[in-house]
Amino acid sequence: MQSGGNSISILISAFNCEKYIGDTLKSLIQQTYGNFEILVADDGSDDRTKVLIDSFSDPRIKTFHNHKNLGKTRTINKLLTFASGTWITIHDADDISVRTRLEKQINYLQANPSVMMCGTNYDWVTERGDLVGTMAMPETWDDIKKRLPTGNAFHLCSALIRRDAIDELGEFLRPFFRDHNEDIDLAYRIAERFESYNIQEALYVYRANPSSLTNRLNIHRSAVAFNIVRALAEQRRKSGKDDLQLGHVERVKELEAQLMHGVDRFEVLEKQIARLNYLRLYSNAIKTSLFLIRSFPSRIRSYRVFFYTLRKFSLSFFES
Repeated sequence: MQSGGNSISILISAFNCEKYIGDTLKSLIQQTYGNFEILVADDGSDDRTKVLIDSFSDPRIKTFHNHKNLGKTRTINKLLTFASGTWITIHDADDISVRTRLEKQINYLQANPSVMMCGTNYDWVTERGDLVGTMAMPETWDDIKKRLPTGNAFHLCSALIRRDAIDELGEFLRPFFRDHNEDIDLAYRIAERFESYNIQEALYVYRANPSSLTNRLNIHRSAVAFNIVRALAEQRRKSGKDDLQLGHVERVKELEAQLMHGVDRFEVLEKQIARLNYLRLYSNAIKTSLFLIRSFPSRIRSYRVFFYTLRKFSLSFFES
């Protein structure tokens, strides 16, 4: 990689993704733009992920494997310390970048030097690679800032972020979020301060991975995590810094506990089952439906959700 200019550091934390990591790395080394390095760490996988990573001989791939599982946030923050690129991007280990992605982003950034973060639209595919839909992100900085308080304005893994902006923030992925909405928190903190843009073309492919969608602790935490991101953003808007930046972690934990206490567990699980059905992850949807029945055996709707999911699963055998 040529230093300076528009060099890119791609950070990948890989855990138990032997089915996908090969395709992920191939999609990157085959990019039409070549001034990049890939910093990848196997995060203590118990499958062949590490072996597959090490089988690549491309000199742009640099490995920093963990001896034990540290989680995505800690691993990505570790990789950042070794990155030398002008631009930083986080890439999920089971996703794909379209071959022209980096070239198109760099071309836009060269023509618009005031932009500090550039994302793209993205395709959402099932575990097998079937297209679910294309997700459109708000395009201009004004549109992005309007979207921030109500929903995610970036798919962070599609974004190139200028290293100078990260250094000015002083924090990258914040450990408090424990691998949950840490990406939305980062995108929020950058976009509220630095000019940002989303290319209106799907240049990134997000794979719906069952292992990351069915953790029940994460399901309930996700119900409140965005509210925490939004509350911290409001603190920054009013006083310039939020409780995490001021070191008041216990205050944020108290807020999280209050929000978790108010979560309707039935509603959260029902929405998760609907999402799994939408992504055609029917076996996972059935497992979560059975958990719903065990958790709420006296609610008739638990059984309706289960039989609806079972029907969707049965009909899937007749889909083309």
